[in-house]
Amino acid sequence: MLDCGKPVTSSVVDSLPSIINRHSYPHVPEPEVAVIFRTKGSTEVDMNQLEMQLRAAKKEVLRFYFVDILER
Repeated sequence: MLDCGKPVTSSVVDSLPSIINRHSYPHVPEPEVAVIFRTKGSTEVDMNQLEMQLRAAKKEVLRFYFVDILER
């Protein structure tokens, strides 16, 4: 199962004015994000393939991050 990590109730950006006042902004519907991940010529999103790609991307980012730290 894909997850985003440990859940939190607050973050370091909660004190920013734009975050504090987010309730006052007009609601704007967002496009279906999954559409970005469609393969060419397809109208559907393969969620299994999407999950594998996200896991691979997460591994790559972590690998890059730790290599950068070790080289310092």
